[in-house]
Amino acid sequence: MRRVLRPTWRHGTGGGLLQAFAAMPRLLRRPRLGALYLSTVALMSAFVALYTAVAIAGPPNIAGHSSAILALRASALPALIAVPLLAPVLQRLLAPLRAVLAFALAALAALAVAAGAFLGGHTVPLAIALLLFVAAVAAAAPAIVGTVNANAPHARGAAVALYGCSMLIGASLGPQLTGALTGVGFSGILLAVAGVLALGLLLALLSLRHQRTTPQPEPTTSGTAARR
Repeated sequence: MRRVLRPTWRHGTGGGLLQAFAAMPRLLRRPRLGALYLSTVALMSAFVALYTAVAIAGPPNIAGHSSAILALRASALPALIAVPLLAPVLQRLLAPLRAVLAFALAALAALAVAAGAFLGGHTVPLAIALLLFVAAVAAAAPAIVGTVNANAPHARGAAVALYGCSMLIGASLGPQLTGALTGVGFSGILLAVAGVLALGLLLALLSLRHQRTTPQPEPTTSGTAARR
């Protein structure tokens, strides 16, 4: 990381780590940033909940079979590779707009998986829907980071740290959501996942208001936000 990451340009005296922590309460009081963090919680909880549902309540030929689950997860890897490669194309859209569109695609993919479960839960359509779902999540994450950066230009480190915290909270809530809904079956869980994503979409819509007319530079993946 020391070899790859660009040096940080300091403005003024700065306060280091303590200043970053001191800025967090102020950032959390901003409605737009709060909505973005809550949308991140929704995104990651839906992502983990869906894959947890596939593993424990999915189609009979997949649920409980570790090799089938692993193959299904591996089938979504092309989406994780394609989204960063398509970053120059995706960045032609404003980051908040990309986040909203990605939430919409993820919700539709979750509904497609639910519909497939009603129709018999065939593996190939499920794999295609999950591929689209993972692509949407992979596109939404850097878009949210870019929007967070644009809304906190003087405290980007603290703002992105709160984004990372939101991701971990969402990932922790995902299995709890699936566990609480196992009684309603695979399709019921997926409908709940789609509802969570719809809520995330509404929260992301708040960040579309009063945005700058030029796209903000941003990392192609959420992990490289440390370059800021």
